[in-house]
Amino acid sequence: MLRAIPSLEDIAPLARHHHERWDGAGYPDKLRGKAIPYLNRALALIDSFEAMTGAHLHRRALTHVEALHELRRCRGSQFDPTLTDVFCGAMAR
Repeated sequence: MLRAIPSLEDIAPLARHHHERWDGAGYPDKLRGKAIPYLNRALALIDSFEAMTGAHLHRRALTHVEALHELRRCRGSQFDPTLTDVFCGAMAR
């Protein structure tokens, strides 16, 4: 759909690959490691952090410390290890 809208076609890969995982267990294409576009690897961290720390009806929001711990726990499986280190380091300041 995004490719059909000229002003949004450049972000189509972001939408397609936002559920890929560093270990290849994501979807839709089961991309692994650096085969996942760089912006998608960064977006995965940002989106996950926001989802964990945001208010939801079905669960309490995690604190920033709890969310960073969870990102670190999933470092190398769900998330790019290098980007996880950079993101968590920046957010911990």
